[in-house]
Amino acid sequence: MHLRIFAVPALVLAGTAGALAADPAPRLYDTTSSYAAPPTFTWSGAYIGVNGGYRRASFGRGARSEGGFTGGVHAGYLTQLGLFALGGELEAAYLGGKSGSGPALGGARIDQSWMLAAKLRAGVAVGRLLVFTTAGYARSNIDVKDGHTRDGWRGGYLLGGGVEYAMTDRLALRAEYDFVRYGGQKIVLGDGARVKGDLTNHLVRAGVSYRF
Repeated sequence: MHLRIFAVPALVLAGTAGALAADPAPRLYDTTSSYAAPPTFTWSGAYIGVNGGYRRASFGRGARSEGGFTGGVHAGYLTQLGLFALGGELEAAYLGGKSGSGPALGGARIDQSWMLAAKLRAGVAVGRLLVFTTAGYARSNIDVKDGHTRDGWRGGYLLGGGVEYAMTDRLALRAEYDFVRYGGQKIVLGDGARVKGDLTNHLVRAGVSYRF
C-alpha cells in the first residue's frame, strides 16, 4: 500500500520530465532593429559648376542698351546651420562684348568681355530646395572703341538672388539673377569730349553644380 502511494507521484514527475525533454529549447530573438535611416541631406560642402544665360548692359541715359549671351564657371563652399546656409563663391563669366553705343557716346562703343566676381551667399534651405541671396564685388574689363579712354578693369558691386535644387546628392540646378553696377565711368571720345555714364549689367542665368 505504501509503495503505491509513492509510485503515483513518481510516475507523474517522470512523465513531466519526459515532456519537458521532448520540447525544443526556447529560441532567443534579437529585438534590436537592423534598419538604418538614410542620412539627412545637407547643403554643406564645396561645389563647382557652369552657367549660362542672358546679359543686358546699359551706359546711362541716351546710350543704346545692348544684350547678348553670357556664360561662365563658378566654385564655392556652403555651410548649413539648421534652416540657413551661408558661404562664398568665386565666378568668372564671359560677357559677350558690346555694352553700350549710340549718338550719346559720339559714335564710340563700350565693350565688356569678361567679369570676375567674389560673392557671399546666404539662403534658406527646405530639404533639397535652397532660396538664396548674394552680394559681392565684381570687376570687368572695359574696352572703348573709337575713343581715347584707356582700356582696363573697372570694379563695382553685385547684388542678386535665386533658387537652387539638388536633384541628387551630387548634382544641383540653379536659376539666378544678378545686378552689377560699375558706377560712373568717364569716357574720352576721339574729339576730346568727355562722356560720363552709369554702367550697369543685368544677368539672368541658369546653371548646374557638382557637389563634393
